[in-house]
Amino acid sequence: MDRFSQSRLKEMLYDVGFKVRDNTSSMLQDVRAGKQTEINEFNGWLVETAGYLDDNLDITHHQILVDL
Repeated sequence: MDRFSQSRLKEMLYDVGFKVRDNTSSMLQDVRAGKQTEINEFNGWLVETAGYLDDNLDITHHQILVDL
């Protein structure tokens, strides 16, 4: 399908990027306000769940983010 071609997807990505270029992510807003971010909600869940699933999963980067 042409609408899912690499060039079309790239065009869509750039269009969205242009439209939201002045937005501030909620995480950056939290950091600027001195609030706790959702890092632990996302990455902490991954770290915890990976422990139940498989000892061979590489969660190093997720653990580093949680430990920040």
